[in-house]
Amino acid sequence: MDTLEAKSTAPPGTRRAAPGDRKNWMLFEHEGDLFAVYRIAPHTILQLDLAGSGSVHCGRRYETAWDVSIYADRYGVPCGGAPPVRRGEQYVSFFHSRIQVGALRHLLPLWPKGWLARLPRYPAAILRRVYWQLDQRYYYGGAYTFAATPPLNLLRSTRNRCCALNGNAPTQDVAEAIKRRAVVYPCGAIDESPDRWLLSYGLHDEACCLRRFSQSEVTS
Repeated sequence: MDTLEAKSTAPPGTRRAAPGDRKNWMLFEHEGDLFAVYRIAPHTILQLDLAGSGSVHCGRRYETAWDVSIYADRYGVPCGGAPPVRRGEQYVSFFHSRIQVGALRHLLPLWPKGWLARLPRYPAAILRRVYWQLDQRYYYGGAYTFAATPPLNLLRSTRNRCCALNGNAPTQDVAEAIKRRAVVYPCGAIDESPDRWLLSYGLHDEACCLRRFSQSEVTS
Protein backbone atom coordinates (compact mmCIF):
# COMPACT_ATOMS: atom_id res chain seq x y z
CA MET A 1 0.00 0.00 0.00
CA ASP A 2 1.32 3.45 -0.92
CA THR A 3 1.80 5.89 1.95
CA LEU A 4 3.40 9.27 2.51
CA GLU A 5 5.95 7.79 4.90
CA ALA A 6 9.59 8.61 4.16
CA LYS A 7 11.47 5.65 2.67
CA SER A 8 14.77 6.59 4.32
CA THR A 9 16.57 9.36 6.15
CA ALA A 10 17.70 12.33 4.08
CA PRO A 11 21.41 12.37 3.16
CA PRO A 12 23.41 15.48 4.14
CA GLY A 13 24.30 18.07 1.53
CA THR A 14 27.82 19.27 0.83
CA ARG A 15 28.42 22.48 -1.09
CA ARG A 16 31.04 23.22 -3.71
CA ALA A 17 31.64 26.94 -4.21
CA ALA A 18 28.32 27.88 -2.63
CA PRO A 19 28.29 31.49 -1.33
CA GLY A 20 28.02 31.08 2.45
CA ASP A 21 25.27 29.43 4.46
CA ARG A 22 21.66 30.27 3.69
CA LYS A 23 18.29 28.78 4.55
CA ASN A 24 15.15 28.36 2.43
CA TRP A 25 16.57 26.61 -0.63
CA MET A 26 13.92 26.20 -3.34
CA LEU A 27 14.37 22.91 -5.19
CA PHE A 28 13.15 22.39 -8.76
CA GLU A 29 13.74 19.96 -11.63
CA HIS A 30 14.94 21.35 -14.95
CA GLU A 31 15.42 19.18 -18.05
CA GLY A 32 15.94 16.07 -15.93
CA ASP A 33 18.44 17.62 -13.50
CA LEU A 34 17.88 18.83 -9.94
CA PHE A 35 18.57 22.48 -9.17
CA ALA A 36 17.98 24.80 -6.23
CA VAL A 37 17.48 28.53 -5.94
CA TYR A 38 20.03 29.26 -3.23
CA ARG A 39 19.52 33.02 -3.11
CA ILE A 40 17.15 35.32 -4.98
CA ALA A 41 19.24 38.50 -4.99
CA PRO A 42 21.68 37.93 -6.58
CA HIS A 43 19.88 35.06 -8.27
CA THR A 44 22.08 32.09 -7.40
CA ILE A 45 21.30 28.62 -8.78
CA LEU A 46 22.92 25.44 -7.46
CA GLN A 47 22.96 22.10 -9.25
CA LEU A 48 22.59 19.02 -7.04
CA ASP A 49 24.32 15.74 -7.80
CA LEU A 50 22.28 12.77 -6.54
CA ALA A 51 24.68 10.12 -7.84
CA GLY A 52 25.77 7.57 -5.28
CA SER A 53 24.44 6.87 -1.81
CA GLY A 54 26.48 9.37 0.19
CA SER A 55 26.25 13.13 0.58
CA VAL A 56 24.45 15.22 -2.03
CA HIS A 57 26.96 17.53 -3.73
CA CYS A 58 25.71 21.04 -4.46
CA GLY A 59 27.70 23.33 -6.76
CA ARG A 60 27.01 26.84 -7.99
CA ARG A 61 25.82 26.71 -11.62
CA TYR A 62 24.41 30.16 -12.47
CA GLU A 63 24.40 33.57 -10.82
CA THR A 64 22.70 36.75 -12.04
CA ALA A 65 22.83 40.15 -10.37
CA TRP A 66 19.67 42.26 -10.44
CA ASP A 67 18.27 45.34 -8.76
CA VAL A 68 15.57 44.51 -6.18
CA SER A 69 15.58 47.92 -4.49
CA ILE A 70 12.10 48.97 -5.68
CA TYR A 71 10.55 46.07 -3.78
CA ALA A 72 13.16 45.68 -1.02
CA ASP A 73 13.01 49.31 0.11
CA ARG A 74 9.35 48.83 1.07
CA TYR A 75 9.03 45.16 2.00
CA GLY A 76 12.53 43.78 2.56
CA VAL A 77 14.93 41.69 0.46
CA PRO A 78 13.28 38.72 -1.32
CA CYS A 79 14.16 35.35 0.26
CA GLY A 80 13.11 31.75 -0.33
CA GLY A 81 9.54 30.51 -0.35
CA ALA A 82 7.57 28.30 -2.74
CA PRO A 83 9.65 26.15 -5.15
CA PRO A 84 9.66 27.41 -8.76
CA VAL A 85 6.92 26.09 -11.05
CA ARG A 86 7.47 26.00 -14.80
CA ARG A 87 4.94 27.73 -17.04
CA GLY A 88 5.98 27.61 -20.69
CA GLU A 89 9.39 29.17 -21.15
CA GLN A 90 9.66 30.59 -17.67
CA TYR A 91 9.57 29.61 -14.00
CA VAL A 92 7.38 31.36 -11.45
CA SER A 93 8.22 31.40 -7.75
CA PHE A 94 6.58 33.03 -4.73
CA PHE A 95 9.01 34.36 -2.13
CA HIS A 96 8.88 35.92 1.32
CA SER A 97 10.47 39.10 2.61
CA ARG A 98 10.51 40.84 5.96
CA ILE A 99 11.11 44.23 7.51
CA GLN A 100 11.73 45.32 11.08
CA VAL A 101 9.17 47.70 12.53
CA GLY A 102 8.60 49.52 15.80
CA ALA A 103 10.05 52.67 17.30
CA LEU A 104 12.67 50.72 19.30
CA ARG A 105 14.08 48.62 16.45
CA HIS A 106 17.22 50.78 16.18
CA LEU A 107 18.29 49.60 19.66
CA LEU A 108 18.43 45.95 18.56
CA PRO A 109 22.17 45.97 17.62
CA LEU A 110 22.95 46.99 21.22
CA TRP A 111 21.25 43.91 22.67
CA PRO A 112 23.85 41.45 24.11
CA LYS A 113 23.67 38.01 22.51
CA GLY A 114 23.34 34.65 24.27
CA TRP A 115 23.05 35.79 27.88
CA LEU A 116 19.30 35.24 28.37
CA ALA A 117 19.88 31.48 28.64
CA ARG A 118 22.05 32.03 31.72
CA LEU A 119 19.40 33.98 33.65
CA PRO A 120 16.76 32.53 36.00
CA ARG A 121 13.46 31.66 34.36
CA TYR A 122 11.30 34.63 35.34
CA PRO A 123 13.81 37.46 34.73
CA ALA A 124 14.61 35.84 31.40
CA ALA A 125 10.90 35.75 30.48
CA ILE A 126 10.53 39.47 31.24
CA LEU A 127 13.61 40.44 29.24
CA ARG A 128 12.50 38.21 26.38
CA ARG A 129 9.33 40.29 26.06
CA VAL A 130 11.47 43.42 25.96
CA TYR A 131 13.56 41.85 23.20
CA TRP A 132 10.46 41.03 21.17
CA GLN A 133 9.48 44.70 21.26
CA LEU A 134 12.86 45.55 19.75
CA ASP A 135 12.71 42.78 17.15
CA GLN A 136 9.21 43.17 15.71
CA ARG A 137 8.97 42.00 12.12
CA TYR A 138 6.41 42.00 9.35
CA TYR A 139 6.57 39.29 6.68
CA TYR A 140 5.21 39.67 3.15
CA GLY A 141 4.92 37.59 -0.01
CA GLY A 142 5.89 38.48 -3.56
CA ALA A 143 6.60 36.66 -6.82
CA TYR A 144 9.23 36.65 -9.54
CA THR A 145 9.91 34.84 -12.80
CA PHE A 146 13.07 33.59 -14.47
CA ALA A 147 13.83 32.06 -17.84
CA ALA A 148 13.58 28.31 -18.41
CA THR A 149 16.69 28.34 -20.61
CA PRO A 150 20.32 28.68 -19.39
CA PRO A 151 21.56 30.69 -17.63
CA LEU A 152 18.06 30.97 -16.07
CA ASN A 153 18.16 34.79 -16.08
CA LEU A 154 15.68 36.89 -14.15
CA LEU A 155 12.70 38.14 -16.17
CA ARG A 156 10.62 40.23 -13.77
CA SER A 157 9.51 40.61 -10.17
CA THR A 158 6.51 42.11 -8.44
CA ARG A 159 6.98 45.75 -7.52
CA ASN A 160 4.48 45.41 -4.70
CA ARG A 161 3.60 42.65 -2.28
CA CYS A 162 1.07 40.24 -3.74
CA CYS A 163 0.48 38.25 -0.57
CA ALA A 164 -0.36 40.17 2.59
CA LEU A 165 -2.40 39.29 5.66
CA ASN A 166 -5.60 37.48 4.81
CA GLY A 167 -7.64 37.01 7.94
CA ASN A 168 -6.41 36.38 11.47
CA ALA A 169 -5.19 33.06 12.78
CA PRO A 170 -6.29 31.99 16.27
CA THR A 171 -3.61 33.02 18.72
CA GLN A 172 -2.70 30.29 21.22
CA ASP A 173 0.00 32.15 23.09
CA VAL A 174 -0.04 35.90 23.73
CA ALA A 175 3.74 36.10 24.13
CA GLU A 176 4.26 34.36 20.78
CA ALA A 177 1.75 36.70 19.16
CA ILE A 178 3.77 39.67 20.40
CA LYS A 179 6.89 38.12 18.93
CA ARG A 180 5.46 37.28 15.50
CA ARG A 181 3.04 40.15 14.95
CA ALA A 182 2.42 39.60 11.23
CA VAL A 183 3.79 36.61 9.32
CA VAL A 184 2.92 35.52 5.78
CA TYR A 185 5.19 32.77 4.43
CA PRO A 186 4.61 31.21 0.96
CA CYS A 187 5.18 27.44 0.96
CA GLY A 188 3.96 25.95 -2.32
CA ALA A 189 2.21 26.90 -5.56
CA ILE A 190 0.13 25.06 -8.16
CA ASP A 191 -0.31 26.35 -11.71
CA GLU A 192 -4.03 26.50 -12.55
CA SER A 193 -3.50 27.68 -16.12
CA PRO A 194 -4.22 29.74 -18.03
CA ASP A 195 -4.70 32.61 -15.59
CA ARG A 196 -4.68 31.41 -12.00
CA TRP A 197 -2.33 30.23 -9.26
CA LEU A 198 -3.16 28.36 -6.06
CA LEU A 199 -0.78 29.33 -3.26
CA SER A 200 -0.33 27.73 0.14
CA TYR A 201 1.21 29.86 2.87
CA GLY A 202 1.71 29.96 6.60
CA LEU A 203 0.02 32.67 8.65
CA HIS A 204 1.48 33.81 11.99
CA ASP A 205 3.40 30.51 12.23
CA GLU A 206 0.25 28.79 13.47
CA ALA A 207 -2.19 28.39 10.56
CA CYS A 208 -2.09 27.09 6.97
CA CYS A 209 -3.91 29.07 4.28
CA LEU A 210 -4.81 28.59 0.62
CA ARG A 211 -5.47 31.45 -1.77
CA ARG A 212 -5.94 31.82 -5.52
CA PHE A 213 -4.12 34.55 -7.46
CA SER A 214 -4.68 35.80 -10.96
CA GLN A 215 -1.69 35.97 -13.29
CA SER A 216 -1.93 39.77 -13.28
CA GLU A 217 -1.48 39.81 -9.46
CA VAL A 218 1.65 37.70 -9.77
CA THR A 219 3.28 39.90 -12.44
CA SER A 220 2.18 43.38 -11.30
